[in-house]
Amino acid sequence: MLADVKASIDRKVTDLARAQPNPDPAIAPWARQVASVVRGIQAAEGNVLAQVIPAVLSSAPHLNVVAQPRVTLPQHAVEAVEQGVTDTAFEYTEEGAKRQLDFVCIDARTGLVQFVECKRGRHQIGADHQRARLKDDAVLELVGRSYARKQFRQIASGCRCLTISWYGKTGMPEDRTLRASELDEYYGWPVRKHVEEHLKYFRTRLDRAIPGVTGVT
Repeated sequence: MLADVKASIDRKVTDLARAQPNPDPAIAPWARQVASVVRGIQAAEGNVLAQVIPAVLSSAPHLNVVAQPRVTLPQHAVEAVEQGVTDTAFEYTEEGAKRQLDFVCIDARTGLVQFVECKRGRHQIGADHQRARLKDDAVLELVGRSYARKQFRQIASGCRCLTISWYGKTGMPEDRTLRASELDEYYGWPVRKHVEEHLKYFRTRLDRAIPGVTGVT
C-alpha cells in the first residue's frame, strides 16, 4: 500500500469515528449521526480514488503525471468557447479562473495529454454541474497542447478531458468517461487492483471503528 494514503485513511477513520452530527430538526438524533457518517464516508472514499489512481499511474514508464494540479482556464479560451469555437489551438496562460483536477498526464505511446477528475460515480451529478464541467473541458481542450509544452516539455498529439467514474454513474458523456473495469486496458498499467486494495483497507478500518457501518465484517 501507499504509505501516505494509508496514513491519510487512518486519520480519516479516526475523524469519522469521532464525528458529531450537524443539528437538523427534520430528523431524529440517531439519523443525524448516520447521515453525517455516510456523507463523510462517501467523501473519504472519493479522496482515496483521487490519491491512489494518479500515484499508481505515475509509476508507469510511458506516462508523465502531475497530481492535484490547479489548471488555469485562460479567459481568451473561455470567450472562444462561449462563441462556439472548438477547433482552434490557443496558448495556455496563467490568467483566468483555476480548476482543480485530480491529475494531468501525457502518454508517450500516443502523445495524448489528458485532464482527469476521479469520481466515485455512484450517483449522477446534476445537470447544471454537467454543463459547467463540459464547458470547462472545452476550454482545456483548446489549450491542452500548449499546456503540454509548458508543463511536460513535450509535443502533444491531442487533448482529452476524462472523468474516471469508479461506479460508472456520473452522467458525463460516454466518450469522456472511464469506469473501474476499463482503467487497466486504457492506461496499459495495473491500476484497479491497487485502488481496490486501498478501498478494502479503508472499509475494514472503518468497520472496526464503527461496527457494522460498511458491512465488511
